[in-house]
Amino acid sequence: MPGLTVIRGRDALDDAAVDAALDAVCFFDTYDRERLYEDGEHLVVSTAYPDYPVQRVETDGGPVVLEGDLYDVSEAALPSTLRRVGRWAAAGDDRSLGSWLG
Repeated sequence: MPGLTVIRGRDALDDAAVDAALDAVCFFDTYDRERLYEDGEHLVVSTAYPDYPVQRVETDGGPVVLEGDLYDVSEAALPSTLRRVGRWAAAGDDRSLGSWLG
C-alpha cells in the first residue's frame, strides 16, 4: 500500500538501517521512493506507484505533506488548505486540527 514513512531520530540511524526500513515498505517493483523532507534528525519519504497523489507545500513552520486525496477540497484550493493546516500544527492548535480532521 502506498504511504509515507516518517523517521524521527534519523541522526541515530546509519544509512543501512534507513535503507532497510524503506526497502521493507516497497511492496511492489512498480513503487517509487521519493525523499520529501530531510534534515539532521527527520526524514519523510513517500513510497507509492507512479501518479499516486502526494502533495507537499512549504510553510513557515516547515513542510506539510499529504498522502492521498482530499475529496472535498479542489485542486486549486489544496495548497492554501495545507498551509492553513501547517499553521495550526506549528501553533499547536489541536482544536482546529481536530475539527478539520473530523
